Amino acid sequence: MQTRYSARYLAAAALILCPSIAESGVLAPIPSVPGSTATYANDINNSNMIAGEYTTADGVRHGFFGTLDGNYTRFDVPDTGGGATALDDNGDIIGVSISSETCPYYGCGFRRISDGALKFFSMNHGPIDGGPGDVSGNAFVGDYRFLDENGYLNVVPYIGKGTKYAAEISLPFNTIHASARGFHGTHFVEGWFRDRDDANRDRGFVVKDGVATAYDYPDDQAEIVQFERMNSKGRIAGAWYDGQQNFANAFLFDWRNHKFLPIALSGTYVYATSVNDAGLATVGADGNPYLYCPSKKTCPIQSAADVEVPEKWIPARNVESRICRNGCLEPHRVPHRVKIGDASRLTARDPELQRELRLPFRP
Repeated sequence: MQTRYSARYLAAAALILCPSIAESGVLAPIPSVPGSTATYANDINNSNMIAGEYTTADGVRHGFFGTLDGNYTRFDVPDTGGGATALDDNGDIIGVSISSETCPYYGCGFRRISDGALKFFSMNHGPIDGGPGDVSGNAFVGDYRFLDENGYLNVVPYIGKGTKYAAEISLPFNTIHASARGFHGTHFVEGWFRDRDDANRDRGFVVKDGVATAYDYPDDQAEIVQFERMNSKGRIAGAWYDGQQNFANAFLFDWRNHKFLPIALSGTYVYATSVNDAGLATVGADGNPYLYCPSKKTCPIQSAADVEVPEKWIPARNVESRICRNGCLEPHRVPHRVKIGDASRLTARDPELQRELRLPFRP
């Protein structure tokens, strides 16, 4: 007996038997700050508010925050400028002031309080020279930097409360360069570290409940992998650089599946800095800000200049987990620093620091 099937049944069967086709994501341009020569959208919260910095024609950096349609509030930072690094769902902002004297190795971290004033981070009754990472309410993470007596730059991850250093994050890897760039509650911290046991490669890391896991990007040119901020679903924004930091490529990383999503965009330095719970990510390309959206239909901004991003996830390389001592936290300690007046002489001994300082933007 010949069996007949309706067209509807056959179509349904095809959907079951054929692998699903994921919709491609898109990159939509975010409006630049009017009058700026470069705009960097560094973070996006779950209300789709963004914060970052912009540069004017005189080379000075300024801070801003606002909505994706370009309705921005601007603010200035003392010394030679700076801007916002991160904001949380309450609109609390942290950032960095670029100061060549007080904080010569990166800049002085700050919190922007409710009246618009800046209150600087402190440790041992002095300013913290380093990169602020992420903020959530009273808590924040980042790194502090100093030159040791041998003339080498140390980059040390830490957690803070309010505006004060609270504890060092101690990774179970051989490194003197590490940065905490994001965190989620008390269970997750993510960032990057320089692995001195693996040709001084920079590797992305995630700490969960006292276990640190390192990840490499699956490309032979990717000698530097830097994780930025994570959302509640385990997606992390970031970028990889070649060994000389001559170019960068953006990605999202799925921590649960240990896979990367390349975000291809024309530009020399392309990087992703933040992703919110809706999967919207801030992406920069040579001073031009973009919003990555998992779906064009649900993207909150639309443009004829949208760039399609294929949904192609690729497995991480060299996934390595180690158990931390003391849950990856160390009590407060006072590092031995050299005098700031010796910085220019000693910096010349550290080629890694020289390359970092030459980057056009330090997310």
